Amino acid sequence: MDLGRVIQLDVETRFKPHVIKEVYQQIGLHYREDIRKTNRDALDPDGTPRQELSDNSPYFYARNKLRDVGNDEPNLIYTERAEQSLGVYNTNEGFEMYHSNAESDSYMYLHETGSGGMPERRQFPTTEDSDESFQQKNVEFVEKALEEHLNKNRRIVVNG
Repeated sequence: MDLGRVIQLDVETRFKPHVIKEVYQQIGLHYREDIRKTNRDALDPDGTPRQELSDNSPYFYARNKLRDVGNDEPNLIYTERAEQSLGVYNTNEGFEMYHSNAESDSYMYLHETGSGGMPERRQFPTTEDSDESFQQKNVEFVEKALEEHLNKNRRIVVNG
């Protein structure tokens, strides 16, 4: 087998699910922490401030949150159940993130999509968000994690 084919097979091996899963987990945990921080700062993934909470009848959401939590920030943190249940789960293609608590997952989905009468307050960055300067720290983290993974010491043997 020639050197070019050996290198190609080595690179392909570096991306097999059982080999790269540790990198996916590292990237997923990084994104989870960034999402939590962005939520606490009441920002969408592109860095824009979230729409303020409504205090209209019949829900008086802003007033109730101020009373119950001590702030009326649109930070998606009320009981902390959603923040605590946000998990990173490996798949063969990479990783998934979702809330393990079904009630939180459903509620957060309504905010993510702006459906069910909820204002859109996104948590999860999209491909378009990756072009924004606010997400560049995450893009750079992924690049560095993949670079380190590909540059790990290994021995390539060419028989010939």
